[in-house]
Amino acid sequence: MSPLLVAVLVVVLVSAAFAAGYLTGARRPRRAPPTEAVEQSREIADPTASLATIVRRTGVELTQIAVQTGVDIGTRVVRDSLGSLSAWAVRERPDLHRVTGKDGTVTLMFSDIEGSTALNEKLGDDAWLEVLTVHDKLVRRCIRHKRGQVIKTLGDSFMAAFADPDAALSSAVAVQRELGAADAVPGATVRVRIGLHTGPAIARGRDLFGINVATAARVAAEARGAEILVTEDVATRLDGTHTLGKPRKVPLKGISGAPRVLAVRWQNGG
Repeated sequence: MSPLLVAVLVVVLVSAAFAAGYLTGARRPRRAPPTEAVEQSREIADPTASLATIVRRTGVELTQIAVQTGVDIGTRVVRDSLGSLSAWAVRERPDLHRVTGKDGTVTLMFSDIEGSTALNEKLGDDAWLEVLTVHDKLVRRCIRHKRGQVIKTLGDSFMAAFADPDAALSSAVAVQRELGAADAVPGATVRVRIGLHTGPAIARGRDLFGINVATAARVAAEARGAEILVTEDVATRLDGTHTLGKPRKVPLKGISGAPRVLAVRWQNGG
């Protein structure tokens, strides 16, 4: 049964509970709304009224919860994992104090496994879980090694932050090289797409911080498996030890005036 259908069934059930509570309470004569103290005393004196009130209140609360659950499940179904991570960051605005550079910027890195759904289906759930475990440990190790901070994970997707763009890119290169090793993930070929973007880290500036998060996520979504893309905002801050391709324009959905991106030639030592 699909998640959306489950959510709909939950809404129907709790709505029925709400209706039962309402009808039970409606059988009593209409009177002016009592104060909270008076209503509590009546509930103690009259168990039937107390039950009706409880059912009515519970029905309302459960209906609200079910509706919100349905919205959340529906949102997760229609969004991809990278979009979900960026939406979470906009909503939660995590503390980036430790990974903010001296110029007030933060370099955001998004990554996820290319074709993860097809790979899951091919391997089966048990083997896929083992793949995710190895992938998770590897990515976290590469991020920590370059003093980055894992901000959020969702399935096979990661969002991380770094104070230094060179450290962020070195971390991304390490992920690609380690995953490229023949025995990195036994029984599977895992190809990860990675995107990086640098921008101001303003904890209270939801719109400004949000657009930087969305840009990094969109850049990652434009990358192919085993590819690293960086925006020009990242490229202009690098120390020159990494080899980059020529800038190119890519359509970043929902972002006007999106920056150009450059591919990192990490296979050649960059």
